[in-house]
Amino acid sequence: MDPLPNNMDEVLPGLFLGNLAAAESLAILKTYSITHVLSLTHSLPVVPEEAGVIHRHVPILDVPTQNILSVIDTCLDFITEALCGEGNNILVHCYLGKSRSGGVVVAYVMKKQNIPLALAHTFVKSKRPLVHPNRAFRSQLELWGTSGYDSTILDDYEIVDFGFGDELPVVHKKRSSKSSSKRHDRDGTADKASVLDSQALICELGAAAGEEVRVREGWGIVHMDKVTMARFERCLDEAGIVREDTGRPCWAG
Repeated sequence: MDPLPNNMDEVLPGLFLGNLAAAESLAILKTYSITHVLSLTHSLPVVPEEAGVIHRHVPILDVPTQNILSVIDTCLDFITEALCGEGNNILVHCYLGKSRSGGVVVAYVMKKQNIPLALAHTFVKSKRPLVHPNRAFRSQLELWGTSGYDSTILDDYEIVDFGFGDELPVVHKKRSSKSSSKRHDRDGTADKASVLDSQALICELGAAAGEEVRVREGWGIVHMDKVTMARFERCLDEAGIVREDTGRPCWAG
């Protein structure tokens, strides 16, 4: 059985990344002289009033369809404000201190140091090895970084989860979808909804490739041959979906 993770770790001077247990422990908050707590959890944690900390709760779920950019400015402003005060220490936490709070702290390091996602993630992970933002957060933060930290870049899109784990690319569907008369199959009977059904789409891709579509490990990478990739991109286009190109290979075999 794996040991329980550390309650909290210091990533930068005064900036701590931790779990729910740390946020709800008076002893831990006092030991590390925590003055501010940023909670990235679904429900409101019970931060001890006796700790006398300034507490900000930002409700967020650790799911592939969660848009972390919708709260990133609020979170980074709170962290920045906290660290401006002399002697202040801030704890950023979620349930485990892994994905949600990990993603926010990675974003803070990205923007503060003006470095790409991969470098910031590696740095934060060196301080707290447990850190691993989910695939949607990584995809969004990479796009956020390359857009000059524009948190509104996905405002007109919703995230589509095909439900196949870390291997499939994160895609974004425009909220103002194209005309429902658009079709993608041979007989013109399938509509956008069927395109968005993950199992049906994988079957379509397999038929187009003449073989089973195989998903391999990787960050947001799906491996396809050229025929399958062309079919996949056409399906997404006709469903009004934009797939963010991370610059990594996207092919299959």
